[in-house]
Amino acid sequence: MTAAIADMGANGTQVVNVELPTTTGVGEAFAEFDTALNNYLASQPNAPVHSMLELAEFYRANPEVDYAGIGPFTELQSLDTDAYRDSLVQRHVFQANVVALMDEMDLDAIVYPESFHGAPAIGYRDQQPWGCNWAPHGGLAALSVPIGFTGDGLPIGLELMGRPFAEETLIAMAAGYEAHTNHRWLPPTTPPL
Repeated sequence: MTAAIADMGANGTQVVNVELPTTTGVGEAFAEFDTALNNYLASQPNAPVHSMLELAEFYRANPEVDYAGIGPFTELQSLDTDAYRDSLVQRHVFQANVVALMDEMDLDAIVYPESFHGAPAIGYRDQQPWGCNWAPHGGLAALSVPIGFTGDGLPIGLELMGRPFAEETLIAMAAGYEAHTNHRWLPPTTPPL
């Protein structure tokens, strides 16, 4: 992350530190994932599993399969709760706070680690809760950009988060970054593009 931010600054991006708005009640909104995925799986007659509970049973029966943080699932969360309804209110508060910060500081994007795999080694573990879940929660535009690899070859990305419907700005920023760096490697099994 530090090198990626330095690369951006060296190639014309003005970089400033910001204190990000706090997030409250966001976790309950992730109940939407459970419900949406369960509905999708139920609608796929040829799928190997037809519910999140079946998916959880698959992972329990196959512990060698890395589920990458998807579960394990025990039961569906309900969308008919006060906590979930409050999270929807907080979603709008969160979005308004992020946009107000961007307006106040004249920012085109906010940059943070896409995930925290390898984060302790790069010093960003204390930046949580920022990661790829927060922009969609707030209805904000976001784009992931590859920035390199961990020592054991896992890809690391940064996320650019912008105002709602600011994808054009984020795509231009990402394209400029990628034009000046060479952090994307094709896996050895992928043929040349």
